[in-house]
Amino acid sequence: MSDEPRWRQVWPEFSKQLEEKLQRGYEEHTDASFARMPEELVKELLEECIDIAGWSMVLYTRIRAILPHLEDLRAEFAALDQAIVKLKEARE
Repeated sequence: MSDEPRWRQVWPEFSKQLEEKLQRGYEEHTDASFARMPEELVKELLEECIDIAGWSMVLYTRIRAILPHLEDLRAEFAALDQAIVKLKEARE
């Protein structure tokens, strides 16, 4: 386990994805976004917030459907863990 904060651990991948996204935006729009009025940018951000909320609801629904099955999986994994421990002990 690392003493480094989690945000620092994921930062390289996050910043790489951000850079790729910005590059795709540049290829599509050049630097035009930097000339847009702040009000337009706020509108874009509000639309993105709605998108995030919508996708969050979709993910929430999917997770809710999976949750009842997790307890069964936990029990199966616990049984597998016990079997692995017994196998290791038998080899020793």
